Amino acid sequence: MVHNKKENEVNIVFEYCDKNLFQAMQDRARKNQSWNEQEIKTVMYQCVAAINYMHKNGYMHRDVKPENYLINNTSGPLAADQIQIKLADFGLAKDFRSNGSGKFTEYVATRWYRAPELVLRTSNYNQSVDIFALGAIMAELYLGRPIFPGVNETDQLTRIVTVLGTPTSSEWPEGIQLAQQKGIQIPQVTGTSLRQHFASTTRGDISDEAFDLMAKMFKYASDQRITAAQCL
Repeated sequence: MVHNKKENEVNIVFEYCDKNLFQAMQDRARKNQSWNEQEIKTVMYQCVAAINYMHKNGYMHRDVKPENYLINNTSGPLAADQIQIKLADFGLAKDFRSNGSGKFTEYVATRWYRAPELVLRTSNYNQSVDIFALGAIMAELYLGRPIFPGVNETDQLTRIVTVLGTPTSSEWPEGIQLAQQKGIQIPQVTGTSLRQHFASTTRGDISDEAFDLMAKMFKYASDQRITAAQCL
């Protein structure tokens, strides 16, 4: 941190990272290179570790997405221990422990990584919205494309439901009630399993553990989602 006495400004100097995870994904896609599972495990461990540190200290990020993870140059496959990830952009970060009402700003998080309760514009949510977003990043690393690329709010909900299936009233009572209050029709579809959804890819190296972890991150009910510490 440098204090500029002349201008009476404080300048914060960070270490340099040459790109973000989104750009690294694009680099791989252009070269028709996929991320192997060991790389994905390394990337996701660091992504989750950063969020776990925030959650342990009472903060949620609220804008978890590939663009907000900085990464060293990965234009080609690297040894897993060479990949370094840094979490950035805390403009929407919020202290979730000091808010007695439990109500927060409704419109947060980038659409494709938005938890279903945020898609329904609830103001009553918690740090588990970061976990759903991390699941979307993990899926994208495997698929080579976003798993829920909605073009608007309505389409975003449809994309989520198409993959995860229509939630039942027992599975997500708060969401069903919220949708009814807001006059939002949740699409009625039979979701495919994550394994079936990923069958469209040609890769065969997705482990049972990876599917299990993503399924636990993608729970509709926020209190049923795995925590960052459990993810690690």
